[in-house]
Amino acid sequence: MRRALALLSLKIWSSLDNPAWNLAAVAERELGTLLNVSVDPRRIRRKIAPKEVAPIKDRFLVDGLGVLASDPIQDLYTYMDMADIARHGDDLTRTRLYQWLKASWQAGRPVEGRGQVFNSEAAIEAYYRTYLGLYRSMQRDGYRYSGDDDICLGVSADGEIVHIRRGTHRMAAAQILELPSVSARITHIDRAFARSAASAAGGDVRSGLARAIKAVTG
Repeated sequence: MRRALALLSLKIWSSLDNPAWNLAAVAERELGTLLNVSVDPRRIRRKIAPKEVAPIKDRFLVDGLGVLASDPIQDLYTYMDMADIARHGDDLTRTRLYQWLKASWQAGRPVEGRGQVFNSEAAIEAYYRTYLGLYRSMQRDGYRYSGDDDICLGVSADGEIVHIRRGTHRMAAAQILELPSVSARITHIDRAFARSAASAAGGDVRSGLARAIKAVTG
């Protein structure tokens, strides 16, 4: 009911002053495929820290998005693990991921994650080979993702594209392979960027954001 009323309110009051624009579900319904983008992965240098993402998960407009705590993509363990996969291939025993999971298991503190407990060689190898397969498929075919777990990106006040969540292994592999583009979805926008975009379009939020998003991701 709340979402339906919010969508209805945008028909009457489309300005960014309408609080409905704060809601991710409402903005995504209103803007639809305008939020789908294709972007050069090497342009995305930072990922917003998970502790910062949690409070804004259900928001679309965010004040100060670009100044939230973040980490360079290449400093993430996920990136390091994909770099190891690129370097060592089938020789998983030389990778940080294998050594960490095995050491934790042997110390009696097996790592739990993604619905699994890594407490055997078989479990560790199966997990590793999932990402080895991902890397090799992207190496062979480029970026061809069609699932429901799109990479989520945000646009800061100055137009910088930042990684918000999801698809970190894919983003890392795409950067390592120097792929020309990845598909993603814009899920968060700094309020200042949105206001500037709407102003440039004479107050038309929808067309203003469409043009501005295309400009910073194209």
